[in-house]
Amino acid sequence: MIDRERSRVRKGRHHAVTVTLAGLVITGMLAGAFPVAAALAEEPRQGIETAPPLTATITEKAPPEVEARIEQVTGVIRSLYPEFAYLQRKETVRRNGIRRPDGIETEQEEWRLFFDDQPREAPKKEEGAYNQALMVFDTSGNLLSFRWQNPDWAGTALPDSDLAKKKATAFLDRLLGDGAKVYRAGRAGQTETRAAVNEAGKKLAWVRRTVHFDRAINGIPCVDCGGEEWEVAVDGSGRIVGLKRRNGATPDEALFPDPAKAISPVAAKGAFSERLQMVLTYQPQEYLNREPGVVFQHLLPGRQPVLLTYQTGGAIGPIDALTGKPLWESGAEVSKPEKLLRLSGQGKSIEAKDPQAAERVIETVFGIDMSGMAFVDPLFRKRETPAAPFAKMFQWVDKKPGGTRFITMETESDTGRVCGYSLEAVRTGEQQPAQENKKGVAIPVEEAKKKALRVLQQFLPARAVEMNLLEPSAEPTKYPDWVDRSKLPKDSLDSPNHEFYFIPVHQGVPIESIQWSVFIDKRTGNVSGFNYQAVDFDQLPVKSGLISPEQAKAASLAKVDLRLVYIWPDYLDQKAPRPVLVYKPEYRQRGVIDARSGKFIPYDRDE
Repeated sequence: MIDRERSRVRKGRHHAVTVTLAGLVITGMLAGAFPVAAALAEEPRQGIETAPPLTATITEKAPPEVEARIEQVTGVIRSLYPEFAYLQRKETVRRNGIRRPDGIETEQEEWRLFFDDQPREAPKKEEGAYNQALMVFDTSGNLLSFRWQNPDWAGTALPDSDLAKKKATAFLDRLLGDGAKVYRAGRAGQTETRAAVNEAGKKLAWVRRTVHFDRAINGIPCVDCGGEEWEVAVDGSGRIVGLKRRNGATPDEALFPDPAKAISPVAAKGAFSERLQMVLTYQPQEYLNREPGVVFQHLLPGRQPVLLTYQTGGAIGPIDALTGKPLWESGAEVSKPEKLLRLSGQGKSIEAKDPQAAERVIETVFGIDMSGMAFVDPLFRKRETPAAPFAKMFQWVDKKPGGTRFITMETESDTGRVCGYSLEAVRTGEQQPAQENKKGVAIPVEEAKKKALRVLQQFLPARAVEMNLLEPSAEPTKYPDWVDRSKLPKDSLDSPNHEFYFIPVHQGVPIESIQWSVFIDKRTGNVSGFNYQAVDFDQLPVKSGLISPEQAKAASLAKVDLRLVYIWPDYLDQKAPRPVLVYKPEYRQRGVIDARSGKFIPYDRDE
């Protein structure tokens, strides 16, 4: 399904295929151990590979100054973890990698070292779980990244944020010495789970939490302002299992506002509280208390009893520390007005339990010619599937000469009911989809809206259904005054689709985490995207015995801290002329408030 994210912000949504393509890449990395071929191509922001993966052991000799730094780093790790002594350095390779200092893609040479505990005469393993580590250094011998996967360390629970920050800080102090004093531990909400199967066929899983370290200016952390930053990954036992260093030019400190002019934390908390609104919503339990670190659960919402909850309304961003007013660091603001609709559903049961049935639905319901499309087996099928009902995926690619189409359909695994569909144009390099090269809008928005409603009506239950329609705004997008519109990518200025989003409503309460959507191609009038999640309206709880919004706000505020930081706003690779001093909300745990008990319910367990 498209966009299963909790409490979705009503702008900047993506098509199902966008999620799907990202999922295919991520799944490929998380499905197993990191053999050297995969490991050498995995660092997405610091080392995207331009050379083919290695297929044989290659060892080069690094210069003495680089070797000295390598020995210093490995010595620190060995002193903390004796297990590292069992690893042998198998490969030392100098090759090009792509790094992005200050967001600018730059190709630079680097040294990559691969370690494992396998006999030197053993053939190289491309899959499986064994003790292995990867280190990347720049040509001056500065450590860029490190990752270690030890089968003996699998199976731990996720560390809490406090433990992760404590262990990550101690490690960075040991690694950098006095150089660590200019960094401040910040967010620690990023979690990850990796899995692999050992030689005995046993499935192993590793979890880790990543702590981000920001450079301090005037004693204040500078979040994503440029300069050097670190990320340190910690496992459930407090061991350091990964690290990344992000390089960038040190910013001019004269541009940074004086923190002595900031309003007090109490005043900032008051300003934040004043703009915080609590909205009564229905919330599927499938989106609550989720297992942390799992990338794709794909569970179908609404199969468990739905809860009445309060959640924060709108995007709650930073507070300008000098004025106490809201600061929208996201850049552009997109207005999507809501309109309450009432539709009579047709109650059709549109199912597709196999690829052939799915192709027929795509042709008859969505009006797409499937000639020349070849079915492909998604990587998701090769992964362990949830026991609970989940979204099953079918995919096709265009095999015609010059074909660029990519089609995805999702169905409920137990019933076969269609719940998602997407038609996208595949891009290769600088190639743009044909529809984006056409000028003008062939399909008026009102005509597209009528078609979107006709498609949705087929899937709605045979009853009157209320929903909020979020339709495309006629108002032009608003950008900060420092954004040069002529430099914006075409995609950001004009979507190739008319996009309609629908939020189901019951008893006047939105089912906020269930979203229906229909996308209509502006040029062809074809349905290019669809998302539908079934709702049993008769089983939704009645709106009675609820706490007040004020009580819910107090419970929500107890989970958020305001951190005084510098940020440097940017928008699609354009940067504001100077940084801003803000109080940034940092949630100790994200979630909703039970509208009856007033208790906090997290989105993710142990987040």
